[in-house]
Amino acid sequence: MRANLFAHYYEDTRKLSRQNLMAFTKASSLYQVKPSLKESSARVRIIVGEKEAKRMLASARYLHDFLPDSRLEIKAGLAHGQYAINQLDLYVKELLENL
Repeated sequence: MRANLFAHYYEDTRKLSRQNLMAFTKASSLYQVKPSLKESSARVRIIVGEKEAKRMLASARYLHDFLPDSRLEIKAGLAHGQYAINQLDLYVKELLENL
């Protein structure tokens, strides 16, 4: 994460209560894709960094398999947040090009 953004991220995270942080973590880890998602007509683009935790990569692949018309992009050399946060201009440019 870019140094100038870290301080804001850190401060926001510190403001979370222990209870809210635990609830957020629990909800995230227990999430299951609803079968009705397959009925969506939305174009789905799944972006994950090559250096993400194995769990994140597995989740991205699972979603891609679950939604066969989706597009999976594994960004070489990037870890969590490095694309959308550290390369924001490129991220937005690529999103707009793929509308």
